[in-house]
Amino acid sequence: MISPSDVIKLRIPYPDKSAELAKRTHMYVCAKKHGDDKFLLSCQTFKPHHALKRVPKVILKVDSSDTGHPFKVPTTISCDTFFKVEQIVLPNSLLCNPSSLNADIFGRLQQNLQHGPSITSINSSWLMQVDNEVRRHNTP
Repeated sequence: MISPSDVIKLRIPYPDKSAELAKRTHMYVCAKKHGDDKFLLSCQTFKPHHALKRVPKVILKVDSSDTGHPFKVPTTISCDTFFKVEQIVLPNSLLCNPSSLNADIFGRLQQNLQHGPSITSINSSWLMQVDNEVRRHNTP
């Protein structure tokens, strides 16, 4: 089961199940858990024009030369929006290698979240349709 600071590869049906995020796996950091609900942040390759335009507005940049993360290239973690996944099991098979952010990077990430990101709930049925490794809690 996925825990805070874990980095996973997942397809997310946002804004719907035909969206680009649903077609290919992308990396997400589990920023927090409440019960069976996970709050994920999207990761993407660092693009200098994002820094200039401030899109997303709050980011954490992780250099590929840093240790203690699975990113092969400079990466930004968007701190503007949580993707909330409710009542879904995200199995360990989704974990990256290495599987989590080190304590220093995760601490910096938590500081970047103090502004209170918006929350986008992900449709659980769509999520199970686009990523066959996930399942609802309490189902075989």
